Amino acid sequence: MTTKLYIFDMGGVVVQNSDVFGSIFDYLKVSEADFYNFCGPDFMLLSNGKISVQEFWRLFSKHSGIPIAKDLFLEFFVPKLDTEVVKLISELKHRARVVCGTNTLESHYQYHLSHEEYAVFDKVYASNKMGISKPDPNFFRYILQAENTAAAESCFVDDMFENVTAAGKLGIKTIHFAGITALKASL
Repeated sequence: MTTKLYIFDMGGVVVQNSDVFGSIFDYLKVSEADFYNFCGPDFMLLSNGKISVQEFWRLFSKHSGIPIAKDLFLEFFVPKLDTEVVKLISELKHRARVVCGTNTLESHYQYHLSHEEYAVFDKVYASNKMGISKPDPNFFRYILQAENTAAAESCFVDDMFENVTAAGKLGIKTIHFAGITALKASL
């Protein structure tokens, strides 16, 4: 069956160096486990656009006792666009629709918009706007419905194995991103 829709993840696929967590843990002098204990379910609420970045950091400060006066997610965000992946996406657009399906938060979403890093896509489906994050199957169902495309006619590319697995269970063709060379070979 012909692929009519390609869904690309953003961080770790189209942009590299987008993971801010190590820098945040170091800055706050907390372990990864402590960070997630302090934020509890609030990070998922942030990713799903249910709370603002400011509210997240207010709640984090309340639970951790660490005063935070700025958006650390944006402070340490220095993504680098992978020009080879962007070129491949541009080529794919000659034969199919190509969209972005990304888990993100508002400050990162606005950064990508202002730097025109979403411009290569026909449309962007961002968790903070949709209210659903990967690997929830409804994330993929939302995109398929909006694009009026069957799962079997779609292909999803992501660097996170759990997201690829979730999409695959719905019948979407999947590619676990491990670099541009492997991606080209898989396509």
